[in-house]
Amino acid sequence: DAAVEAAMEDSKTKAAAMQEEIDDRLTEANWHGEVRKIVEDAARIGSGVLKGPYPVKTTSKIWRTDPDTGISAMISASEINPSTKRIDPWQFWPDPSCGENVQDGSYTWELELLSSRKVREMIDMPGYDRDAIVVALAEGPKNTFLNISASAVPVGSRKDEQFQAWIFYGIVDADDLAEAGVDTEDNTPKASAMAVVLNDRLVKVALNVLDSGDFPYDVLAWQRRSGMPWGTGVSRKIRTVQRILNAGVRS
Repeated sequence: DAAVEAAMEDSKTKAAAMQEEIDDRLTEANWHGEVRKIVEDAARIGSGVLKGPYPVKTTSKIWRTDPDTGISAMISASEINPSTKRIDPWQFWPDPSCGENVQDGSYTWELELLSSRKVREMIDMPGYDRDAIVVALAEGPKNTFLNISASAVPVGSRKDEQFQAWIFYGIVDADDLAEAGVDTEDNTPKASAMAVVLNDRLVKVALNVLDSGDFPYDVLAWQRRSGMPWGTGVSRKIRTVQRILNAGVRS
């Protein structure tokens, strides 16, 4: 009848608006560019890691004219938006027992190297311990683990001038979350949570923003390997052929 058709049209309109909102968010986060990066990683070393959605603080500046005085002034507006980015596979550690799917594991760890400017931006982010971040900034970068392999440090970066932020996602006991001031839903004994450690300080603990409890990571394997999330890249697949070609040329 007319009421059903009106409800269907209203649902279609809302779905189209939501689809446009999702597309806009992906475009603003440069999702397509980040995906191209993980495809390159997968072809080169066998695996690419994509993170998202995760919250980021964005600041925009606009000119606004006062209707009463006619005076224009530039104002800054900040908001928290979802974003997506490529993660260096050498700086990502899933649960070794996850098998071929990182979502089947109990936890993940990510190492993010941050400049002091990026750390300063975390101060006003919701859920972060402002006092702990201020103390960390006063201390300066502190290498929690000095034995990080050279592969985990981007070329051209200065590890001694960057903060090491260790980002954890996993299943945590409700008692441990309660000590950090986080209440679980429905008083469950365990919950999916995330935490950020900076300079040996816990600067953030919160429940996972994803209702499903999934980790915000996806791993693309160029060619799957049995029992592990990491894949085989193009260079590894053609290694034998390359050796034959090299031997023929040398002969």
